[in-house]
Amino acid sequence: MSKQKHKAKLGLHVKQRSGHRAFTYQVPPEVADRLPLGINVVLRSFTRDELLALARQAEPQVLHRLMAQPAKNPLEALLLMVEEVYGLLQGKGLPIPHAQQIELAQLLAHVYDFSARWPYSRAQMEAAMTPGHPSLRPDLPDEQILVVAEEVEQFLLAKLAQEDITFRDPTQAGMTLVHLTHDLLFKKSPVLGADHHEMYHVAHVLAQKYTFSSAWPVLGADHHEMYHVARVLTQNYTFSSAWPYSTEQVKEVLRALFKFDEKQAEE
Repeated sequence: MSKQKHKAKLGLHVKQRSGHRAFTYQVPPEVADRLPLGINVVLRSFTRDELLALARQAEPQVLHRLMAQPAKNPLEALLLMVEEVYGLLQGKGLPIPHAQQIELAQLLAHVYDFSARWPYSRAQMEAAMTPGHPSLRPDLPDEQILVVAEEVEQFLLAKLAQEDITFRDPTQAGMTLVHLTHDLLFKKSPVLGADHHEMYHVAHVLAQKYTFSSAWPVLGADHHEMYHVARVLTQNYTFSSAWPYSTEQVKEVLRALFKFDEKQAEE
């Protein structure tokens, strides 16, 4: 077998061609490394219809899994379907690039014709793909989140002191608190990404209402720089069509997290 070289980005990608969305897929290196010597990895393109046909192939297996273990929410069910479709493309249990995972889940939520046995409506699945959608907001008082976050913070501070380590940056510090607070308050999904709405809500509550102790390591030291960057993004930046969320969705999140609307009213 002659060697063929194909230059392309890894994973699943979407391009506009003559007004139609075309999907391309390349086996990632970690998969190619497992192939026998002499086997070529070939780039293949998928039309939207072909990709939806793969989903039709995968749906019975997903329904079987959901009968054995119901999904935590519609997002988990969608991500299970993405997992099965990718399994047909690259084999089971291999990692799926996040951006491609979201792109395929968006396609399924908005376009795929699920069978009558599918446990969620179109509206529920579209809501699942909208960050911070109110219908998927956890029914939990903010006060309870804040109490648990304070307990987690004290635990982390003791652990940091005991092991003489610190966080890499404010993002790592904040997200560690969000993840651990979430895990104590909610049942964690085995499907990566399915806890998004709960973690989004926890992060939103902490950003708006939580006050870190003076011992918390420099969290917020970069606040003014990040505030300025976020403000410029919400005013002037337009995300590319490949970005997993729309420009307006991202701007809405940033406006809420940094309270730009409140600041503008005060000015």
